[in-house]
Amino acid sequence: MSKLLPSIIVPREAAFLAVLAFLKEGTFIKETLEKWQRTNHPSRMDFNLALDIASGTVRRGLSLDYIAKKIANRATLSLKVKERALLRTALYQAVFRKDIPLYAIGQEAGVLSKKYCHAVFSGFLNALIRKLGDGVPELPAEKSVSALSIHYSYPILLVEYFLEIFGIEKTIELLRLGNHPPKIMVRIRSLEMEEDKFELIPGVPPAMRHLKDTQWLSTIAEFSNFYIQNASPFLLMTHLSQEIFQKPNSILDLCASPGGKTLLVHDLFPGAKLFANDISEQKMKKLSQNCQKYHLDASLSCCKGEDFVSEQLFDLIMVDAPCSNTGVLSKRPEARWRFSPETFKDLEETQLKLLGHAVTLLSPQGEIWYLTCSILDFENEKLIQQVCQKYDLQVRTQLTIYPSEAGLDGGFACALQRR
Repeated sequence: MSKLLPSIIVPREAAFLAVLAFLKEGTFIKETLEKWQRTNHPSRMDFNLALDIASGTVRRGLSLDYIAKKIANRATLSLKVKERALLRTALYQAVFRKDIPLYAIGQEAGVLSKKYCHAVFSGFLNALIRKLGDGVPELPAEKSVSALSIHYSYPILLVEYFLEIFGIEKTIELLRLGNHPPKIMVRIRSLEMEEDKFELIPGVPPAMRHLKDTQWLSTIAEFSNFYIQNASPFLLMTHLSQEIFQKPNSILDLCASPGGKTLLVHDLFPGAKLFANDISEQKMKKLSQNCQKYHLDASLSCCKGEDFVSEQLFDLIMVDAPCSNTGVLSKRPEARWRFSPETFKDLEETQLKLLGHAVTLLSPQGEIWYLTCSILDFENEKLIQQVCQKYDLQVRTQLTIYPSEAGLDGGFACALQRR
């Protein structure tokens, strides 16, 4: 990745390089941009501009390719990876960022194409952007699978799954919401740490509304009574905590990093002894940092959740399982392009292994909380039915939340007990 990150680069170039790293290596957008942030120290405004352009470009890849072919009047476009990344990045700004003048996009794209691509492509890209001044081609408006795939820029496989589970109208709503930039929400932790005092607010906390938008996020990051977190995990986990058979004395979070749900379960049951695990040193570093920041006294371990070894049993085991991320497509632009039958099979295998191992670590009256950020039933309700039959468990309660205009993420949670 170092070859893709020169010493000094501007936001649009950083966005292009992040898209290129994703197309070439599958690298997460934020991973590339955070490396740029560490080496170039951009302002928050510049970082957010690069993040929006890169994320939007990755989300809308199919739509942008369709528009490019229409403008060029070609059935296909034979492009190198660098050329495709730059073409998509420029088109995204021209089509979906109405606040950026077309001449500025053309100038920047021209500079980048000369720096990274062949002269022939530079001429092609310049001509394409100029033609956008005559108008943007309309995306397909039909309700067929292929038209929906292009219009909203999702792989056909995912559109088919949504249609099968949700029907046409709900599918269109979910596809549309998955293309919205995510809304920032903040959980205000009770200073008294009482388990029944939580407040979630979207946007800027009232005490910080005198600050500029670019300041308040970095300001609250310094305080341990704020946690930047979508409302959905809070709603899901507080739902599970209601009418629990017994308050847990020991809690194990098998897939804990970065620690938001670990912190939340601690705030729900502050008297419990806390154990937190995750799969890699990189994940554990972030988890450890958050434990220090939020004063969590947790025993940390690093291994696969399904390989976690302990001589003691736990009253509450959280399994925040790897999943398709279909409930958080707006904030994880890469997720939609990772869909395949093989991926689903691997995810299901991991989910079943994690839950099966959790059963062996569960105290007699304990509970397993299974959580995903998926809205697909075969990762949620149907998978839980399999687990209950195999391990003689029962569902005490469960809840699904779907993405909403208000900014809620989608997700699923259930509480499992022995029969």
